[in-house]
Amino acid sequence: LEFPKWVQSKGLPGGTYPGMMAQRIDMICKDRGQPVPPYLNLEGKTELYPLLRDALKSGRMVCVTYSFSPTGRYGGGRIAHMVNLVHLDDKYACILDNNYIGENKYEWISIADFTRTFTGGRAGWAMVFLNPGPPNLPYN
Repeated sequence: LEFPKWVQSKGLPGGTYPGMMAQRIDMICKDRGQPVPPYLNLEGKTELYPLLRDALKSGRMVCVTYSFSPTGRYGGGRIAHMVNLVHLDDKYACILDNNYIGENKYEWISIADFTRTFTGGRAGWAMVFLNPGPPNLPYN
């Protein structure tokens, strides 16, 4: 079972926060007889950006909090959501949201808008699994 379905199968409530996520990762690994993979579970603001950029440059997917859509998804209202950060430089961030799938569904936003949605006015939360993923598919 993928992680959300595993959570449901255990009767655990949806939604989480950094400390609870660490507990759930420990639980699922114990349940499956697997070692806990190395990961970073970080809270902060713009001081995290160099680390997030390095993670992206190394080919890792970064999960970040997302408190609203700067482009108007979800009706522009406040949400509590985790998305994948797939690009971050000094001017732009690019978001991949599991609720908006498809080649043209990447959400490109300014760094200022990313900071607002990532932190939600407080501190942002980011997770990065440190084991490298599989290589990219070859293409011409």
